[in-house]
Order: sequence, then structure tokens, then C-alpha cells
Amino acid sequence: AAEAPARDAARVQVERLDPPAANDKQTPREDADASGSFRSIRAKVPAPARVRLRLGQAKVELRAEHFQKLARLWRSRRRAAGWDSETVDATSDVSVAKISDDACYGDARFLRAAFACSARVVAAQGGMHRVAGGHHAALHGAVFDVLKYGPLRVEAELFASPLNCRYDVFCSAHADVDAPFGSLGSFFAFEPKDGSFEVNPPFESDVVLAVARRLERLLKDAEARNDALSFTVITPYWPKRAAWEALNKSAFRTRAPVVVAARDHFYVDGAQHCKRKTHKPASCDTSVLFLQTSRGREKYVATDETVEALRAAFRPTR
Repeated sequence: AAEAPARDAARVQVERLDPPAANDKQTPREDADASGSFRSIRAKVPAPARVRLRLGQAKVELRAEHFQKLARLWRSRRRAAGWDSETVDATSDVSVAKISDDACYGDARFLRAAFACSARVVAAQGGMHRVAGGHHAALHGAVFDVLKYGPLRVEAELFASPLNCRYDVFCSAHADVDAPFGSLGSFFAFEPKDGSFEVNPPFESDVVLAVARRLERLLKDAEARNDALSFTVITPYWPKRAAWEALNKSAFRTRAPVVVAARDHFYVDGAQHCKRKTHKPASCDTSVLFLQTSRGREKYVATDETVEALRAAFRPTR
């Protein structure tokens, strides 16, 4: 009985918030015209189903699809670690049937982990998701699919989070709360020996420069070992800026940078997990650079066909 207050204090409650009834109010939305360029239109954007997690007086809300994604990543991580045989801690105050028939939704450990992960993102964005998130934007699915299923065979994202990752293997800034969902930790502590990786850092000059320097060191070490290491790097097209030129002038760059005009592509919003509108037009031209060791360029080939597929994947659809 003495432990009950502590258990209650750590109990995360979860509830599903149904979207409001449809109305005639129109919300501005960016769409593409026939040429593939963005134009602003007036269109109805339906409100998504949402989930609210509450711990004491603190609460976070996220789209139901992202809550389900956290559950999938949680299960995947537990299977990989051999934890499936552990007993479920079903002490959370939750009506599981109202959310899903998935058992982990009633697991208090999952709910605490989901709350911690979501709350950290809110805190990192200053609690202002409506105006934050731009520097944490992600590529959309079609681009990731070209990288993974084409000749580059990309296997992990080196800048992501459980809420915006496309692959189950990723690095993230908050390993202490992201690890239960598969995070490998910070990119700046990650030491890949070989493999093919996507690198899409926050679009901030000092960060991009630090990334360029670390990639150069990793590639030099891999080249000395004769290992196949490949990085596909996505940054703003910043010619003459030190950060971008450090990537462009690398001895490991295998072909000319691919430049995608701002009008021809979009990103997934950094606050996609809680916003109604998840996509946003690019604010500047984007570049894609391929940095590879000698063996890396043989094993993970950046072909002309791959480049054209990437351009097409970046392009918005009507």
C-alpha cells in the first residue's frame, strides 16, 4: 500500500480524441499545379484523430497514426532485444479497447516511454509547434524509398526521431528517451564502419559544418580500412557557404551535387506528429551529395537513373 502513491504519480493516462465534426470552414493548403510547382489553394484539410497522454498535470497530444507508430517501433525494439517474454506491466489507467487491441497500448512502460519521447520533442520546440519544427523537417516517403530500394541501399537515417523517422534504424538527439523506440543515439557518437546512410541534418550552418567534418573523418578511417561506406547528404544548396563547400569539396564526393529547385519539392513538417497539415513547401533549393569511399562507390552506386528517380520523388504530386 505504501507504494501506491508513487505508482499513481508515474501512471500515464491515455485517451483518444475524435476529430471535430466536419464543417465548411476552409483551411489554406499548399498544393502543386500541373507543372509540379506549388501554389496556395483553399481546401478542406480534415482534422486527424489524436491521442492525449497525461502524466499528472502535464499532457501532450499527437496524431493517432504517430502514436501507433511509436507502438510499432516499441514492439520492434523489444523483439530485437529479446524482451518479448517479459511480463506486461498493465497498471496504466487506460481503456485499451478504445484505442487499439494491441497489448502494448495497455503496457504502462510503453505509455511512459511514449509520453517521455513526445514531451521531449515538445520541450525541444519550445512548446510552440505551430511556429517551430522547420529545422527538423524530414524527407517524404517517396524519397526515402528511392534511397532504400534503389542501388544506394540506404539502411538508416542519421538525423531523425521516433516521431519522424522513416526507417526503424536511426540516430536521434535524445537517446535517453528515444532508445526504447530504436534510436542508435546521437549522430555525433555513432561510429559506422561500413554501410549506406541518409544524412539530413537540421538546416543550420554550424551544425552542417560539424556534420561535414565528422563525415570526412569517418570516410577517411573507412578508406584506410578498405571498407564500403556511403553517405547520401541532404542540405540546403548553399554555394560559397563554408558548411556546404566542406561537403562539396570533399575528396569523397563521387558525382556533381544534385540540386532541386525550391519550387519543385516539399518536406514533411518537423511537427508532423501534432499538426493538421503535415507537409510544407521547401523554403530554398535543396542539394543532394554522395560521399563514398572507393569500395562504397562500387557497392552503393549513385547511378544516373537513381538521380532522376530522386528528382521525381522530390517533386510534389497533384
